[in-house]
Amino acid sequence: MDWTVTGKPTAFWADASVKTFSAELLGFPLQIRATPIEFHWDFGDGNSTSTTSPGQEPSHPQNGSITHIYSTKGERTVTLTTVYTGEYNYGSGWSTIPGTAAVESDRLPMTVYRYHKYRVEDDCNDNPHGTDCVPN
Repeated sequence: MDWTVTGKPTAFWADASVKTFSAELLGFPLQIRATPIEFHWDFGDGNSTSTTSPGQEPSHPQNGSITHIYSTKGERTVTLTTVYTGEYNYGSGWSTIPGTAAVESDRLPMTVYRYHKYRVEDDCNDNPHGTDCVPN
């Protein structure tokens, strides 16, 4: 399980590349090539975005090309649906497969913690009005 904090950018990226599959059909070699063209991110809190890039792992989360800021703490499930175009080669070069295919990746469970900017002795359970305590 992954985690993040409220109020700070969380970076997302996909390991997406062109996929090639080989098979045999009626004794002849067949190749299928799937190319990712769109990425639909559902961040699990009612917000989503679509991109044409899978993003890339940043050196720091705020530098990510695909980021999201969670406003409330809790358990979330992030989903990514990748849209592919297809081509096939049955011995005479590549030909386009009409349409697209949307493939959902494994869901990513994520815990969003409330970000604390103060170190205090107050326990918010004992004193809900203490420094940096917010109602649940």
